[in-house]
Amino acid sequence: MKVREMQQVIFRAEPEIKAWLEKKAQQEERSQNWLVGKALREAMQRDEQIKHA
Repeated sequence: MKVREMQQVIFRAEPEIKAWLEKKAQQEERSQNWLVGKALREAMQRDEQIKHA
């Protein structure tokens, strides 16, 4: 997906979640944005599987 097609989403996170996200992004050599997007896509897929089960 092109960057221009993406929507910006702003959210608040507890300090421990933000710290974990920063550490995980460094470990995975990915951006925090990529990790959040991946987690949301996986949650969306699980939700769809439950609906169609």
